[in-house]
Amino acid sequence: MASLTDKVVATLFEDIERGVLCSGDKIPTGVALMKQLSVSRSVVREAVSRLQAANVVETRHGVGTFILPPADRESVRLPDADLSSLLDILAIVEFLIDLEGFAAA
Repeated sequence: MASLTDKVVATLFEDIERGVLCSGDKIPTGVALMKQLSVSRSVVREAVSRLQAANVVETRHGVGTFILPPADRESVRLPDADLSSLLDILAIVEFLIDLEGFAAA
């Protein structure tokens, strides 16, 4: 089941995909997103943090949060997975260990 944060991230990704938000555009303020999506400030903050971690947005303190160009967003993403069991989590950890080794080589 998707969390509220997942829904906010998905909404912003959809806006980018549909061209509602383009590279260089400033995303709506936290207050505007809270009202538009009926979520709390902490949910908006977590969603923006996830987008920053994925190199989708960049926050300029005192100015706002802006959409990065697609070339700056390229990264390896694991598909959304059901990590409900220890074996699922261990499989992801093993993958990341292998990936790190190959990247270091």
